[in-house]
Amino acid sequence: RLVRVPESLMQAVSTMKAPQGAIFLCRMPELQSLTVEPGSLILDGIQDPGNLGTILRTADALNVPVLLTDGCADPYNEKTVRASMGAVFRTQPRQALAEDILAYCRENHIPVAATALSARSEDIRTTDLSACAVVIGSEGQGIRELFLEQADKLLIIPMQARCESLNAAVAATIAMWEMRR
Repeated sequence: RLVRVPESLMQAVSTMKAPQGAIFLCRMPELQSLTVEPGSLILDGIQDPGNLGTILRTADALNVPVLLTDGCADPYNEKTVRASMGAVFRTQPRQALAEDILAYCRENHIPVAATALSARSEDIRTTDLSACAVVIGSEGQGIRELFLEQADKLLIIPMQARCESLNAAVAATIAMWEMRR
């Protein structure tokens, strides 16, 4: 149902300072049971709704399933939905505890690869990731120790020595591109 309202009412009900002229309500999707497919992206504690939305939008474009660990931003937060450009409704991310995701991967022989600065990290450009589940960590904390300890591989995204890290959404995009290459 479409309802037109005066601009003053739109500004009063919108949480945005400058509403874009549309507000919608929808039913929340049903939670799905845990499954991890080879070629999935695991987001570990991504807290910024804008980053999460950007990652979901890219995952939808590249057809990459996404799993969210505990501590991730709400995928249905208004900022996440806006940044995802609706992708969160087309490709619903699954949510589970890190321990459960790792157990599922072990039981189903899905290798886990985690992005990390480590002497044993492999160059992401030369590693076949098509059958892996790849972990991207949060903006401030990185990947939790549990994933680093249990990962089958550690990956590094090569960059200039003067650069410490990448934004989580950028790192996830590079990882997804390499997963689909």
